[in-house]
Amino acid sequence: MTRVQEALMHGDIDSKGVLTYHPWLAESWEMGPDLAYTDFKLREGVQFHKGWGELTAEDVAWSWNAGNPVLTPEAVHDTLPWPEVGRLDALGKYVVRLNWTPFGVKGLLAASDHTEPIGVAPKRAFDENGSEWMQENMLGSGPYEMVEWIAQRHVIVTARPDLENVWDKVPFVRDWRYLEVPESFTRVALMETNEAQIGELETKDWPALIEKGFRKIPNENIATYHLMWQGNYWETEQPRSGDPLDRDLDTSLPWVCEMDDEACNATARKWRQALFMAVDRQGILDSVLEGIGKVVLSPQAYQESAFLIKYGDRWGDPYDPERAKEIFDEWAMEWEAAGNDPDEVVIEQWTGPSGVRVEMAEAIGANWQQIFDVPSLIDKQPYASFRPSKINRTAKGMYARNCCGSTPMTWDTEQWHTALTAPAAITQAPSTP
Repeated sequence: MTRVQEALMHGDIDSKGVLTYHPWLAESWEMGPDLAYTDFKLREGVQFHKGWGELTAEDVAWSWNAGNPVLTPEAVHDTLPWPEVGRLDALGKYVVRLNWTPFGVKGLLAASDHTEPIGVAPKRAFDENGSEWMQENMLGSGPYEMVEWIAQRHVIVTARPDLENVWDKVPFVRDWRYLEVPESFTRVALMETNEAQIGELETKDWPALIEKGFRKIPNENIATYHLMWQGNYWETEQPRSGDPLDRDLDTSLPWVCEMDDEACNATARKWRQALFMAVDRQGILDSVLEGIGKVVLSPQAYQESAFLIKYGDRWGDPYDPERAKEIFDEWAMEWEAAGNDPDEVVIEQWTGPSGVRVEMAEAIGANWQQIFDVPSLIDKQPYASFRPSKINRTAKGMYARNCCGSTPMTWDTEQWHTALTAPAAITQAPSTP
């Protein structure tokens, strides 16, 4: 949020790799009985930018509910929806209740700046000016004000002029200009010519720059690279209302089956296992990432997480191309016996427009082509244009991305599949858009 908007809590990782929460906009919080809700007590006197008044519980509740597609169908927030997060209610001027549906260990991350939190905007500005105006005039309560945000170009922020209203630390840098530069070589050039002072660079570029005197920012975030199969939308009823769900299952894909089709699902597991066992993680680490990183087998857990520290890296399938080929041949026989043609299968991987993710996806796809003779197409559209297909449950290819290493726990991607987070699962929509 570039410190324009602020979250309820500040998150940090302790020496044991455990995520801890600290006060921010919320001075304190209290869990309800049976973890049904959390009540947050807000700081008093926090002021919005440009004279839009004091931040209150009504602003917090409105910001969260308006950004949640489960409650507001047209919402396009990048963090919400999460299965754990329900409706927020203002309980007086400075207390807001977050209702859980039910509570999950990941739910509080949405309230913390440790990941992608929900920022708070002034509801009065929306009431007086409407949604379109709010999109063009980003307002918050942080030490910086938004100057300009042009998608896929740049974000410019400046220290708010009314520094007396900064309740947190007064910024020591007045202006920030965040540039979106897709080409890695251009980002390196900007750093080397001092046109940029901080950059998100490809891992393979680190050694040469470190030799020139650059250094890594000392944080604990570690991104993991995930391969996730999409399309198995197995729920037949909306979990809360019990209403029937009409899900589009493309069973022409070898990883998609009807839930009660045991034979298909047994065959689909062989497909997934064979392909994952054919991913040369160490080879990719050495060739694409210059050896900077670590191989992790356990799905959706990063290398220094409390999860792996406690239980060890004992899930997942190690690299074994010979065994992978045996399992794949078993899959092909079963797939063909069910009336399908293995030679017609094509894998489509979404991985984003550029960078190391594309290199890894291309390396994995080339390996699958070599071992199994299965072609792999790389979808390079930006995440902003791809994301709607995840929200409306039409995505059905492989989802390949590096993400979410800041979460010291397994990352439950079921949030993208369950009807708890689908816009079609609306039970009661708020009056805000």
